[in-house]
Amino acid sequence: MDHNLLQEGAGGFHFCHDVIQAVVSGQLSQWRRRVLHRRAGEALEDLDPGDAPTLAWHFERAGEPGRAALYCLEAGRAARAVFAHVEARAFYDRALTLLGDQPEDSSGAGTAMANSRLRLEAYDGRGWALRLVGDMQTFAQDLEEVSLLAHALGDPHTLAHLRWRQAYTQRWFCNFPLAQVAAEKGVQLSREAEDRLLEAMCLREAGLAQRATGDYDEAQRALEESLAIFVKLGETGLEVHTMGNLATLFWYVGQGDRSLDVARQALERCDEAGLLFERRLPLGDMGAAASAMGAVELAQDSLEESLEIARQTGDRTQEILCHVHLGWLSLRMKRCPEAQAHLATGLALAEKIGSPTEQGWLLCGLAEVKRLTGEGQAALALARSAEAMARRSGAAYDLKLVRRVLGHLGAELL
Repeated sequence: MDHNLLQEGAGGFHFCHDVIQAVVSGQLSQWRRRVLHRRAGEALEDLDPGDAPTLAWHFERAGEPGRAALYCLEAGRAARAVFAHVEARAFYDRALTLLGDQPEDSSGAGTAMANSRLRLEAYDGRGWALRLVGDMQTFAQDLEEVSLLAHALGDPHTLAHLRWRQAYTQRWFCNFPLAQVAAEKGVQLSREAEDRLLEAMCLREAGLAQRATGDYDEAQRALEESLAIFVKLGETGLEVHTMGNLATLFWYVGQGDRSLDVARQALERCDEAGLLFERRLPLGDMGAAASAMGAVELAQDSLEESLEIARQTGDRTQEILCHVHLGWLSLRMKRCPEAQAHLATGLALAEKIGSPTEQGWLLCGLAEVKRLTGEGQAALALARSAEAMARRSGAAYDLKLVRRVLGHLGAELL
């Protein structure tokens, strides 16, 4: 202090220059540095136990990877709670590395079984972040390691969660029959485990796969059953998601009023629960339903607000969905340049993150733009690409849409 090497700040004492800190640190033996980091970590556990990132940093440098991993998981959960998915992913990535470095006989994370469960938690947390940013290639690659861990543990709960993850992955890549098989196995296993939350999650995946392939009655049954469980368990976020899934199903089958009503109920649930970021979902559903019904002003306002929140939260898939419906809304109003801008933006983003789900709708919309601007052959090429995608996936609504577009083109080109 007499030589002004240390300065007092809001967070305690700090070296006045990084070079001084490096010199002092360099004179310490590795053993001494580890001891000091362990002491600092243990002191911080008493003084500020909520500072998980700093605690993870100290215990990692103290040579305690298991202890550091636990704090990385805690930091990941905290980041996830505020939609800081980039930061959350970094913490979960670090936890996985640290848990991989953890000796099986170490006391930090317990037994090998406990270590496996912590790794599964880290993969689950990382999966949440990957799904939001649309990095489903990494999500799918993680599935192999998750499968190995789950089968090694072998309990119904863990295996049910694995089936849910498999169903989600297959649905993302539009392999709907495989998604349904995995989801139904997950339902059976979750019932064996008496895990109602997992049961509802798997039922929802089964319903979404059935909705995609046009089995609307069974899809509605599964989605309503899962919704009832989410409501009973107080899982408001999942409740809102599932209401949105039902809203989409209703406008698929031409029940626009019902779709709009469900979306409004979901928005009210968000407002009641203070789920400001989740509002992007029912707003998007309201916009889609209103657009289908010709309620242009409501559709425009709802979709633009949903798009803004999606950008704030980094939800790429919701961004794409909003561009889809804003593009088609512009088409209905014969605003071709505006439609072109939304649809091209959506398609570029879908291709960037490798999301096939909305690409058929986007291609169909762009085909309609070309048709309306007199570029019949370009429109036909885009529509044929959309048709090929719909046939590969078996997506019933996509096939219906592309046939309508081809019908318009056929009448004009003949």
